[in-house]
Amino acid sequence: MRIERSKNREYTKRPGYLRAVLANVEVKNTSQYLGVLHVIIPKGRSSDKHYHSNLKEIFIPLTEGVIGVENQEFRVFPDEIIIVDEKEVHWAKALDDCDFRLIAIKVPDISNDRVSVSDDDT
Repeated sequence: MRIERSKNREYTKRPGYLRAVLANVEVKNTSQYLGVLHVIIPKGRSSDKHYHSNLKEIFIPLTEGVIGVENQEFRVFPDEIIIVDEKEVHWAKALDDCDFRLIAIKVPDISNDRVSVSDDDT
């Protein structure tokens, strides 16, 4: 068993949000890992639209917010699970009155597998 504590994590700035890596979890019988991230999107802000070529992302909201996938936006709530497949354009957006906090799980955890997309591309 491992307990990964988020309170002493270092957050890095990303386009429109902050994130901290909470854990890397090895997938048994492979050389792959899962990436577990804590993401904070400040109230009234959103991440950039992007996709991943070779990984899926699983989002677990800790507060209420919005997840956009392709050309749709979905209001999401704590305890829901959102699964975004490879190559699906997505973004996250905080409501105007509170930060949007969520856990993001990258399956598998591949560095630099992120392609930003402009609104003209969607």
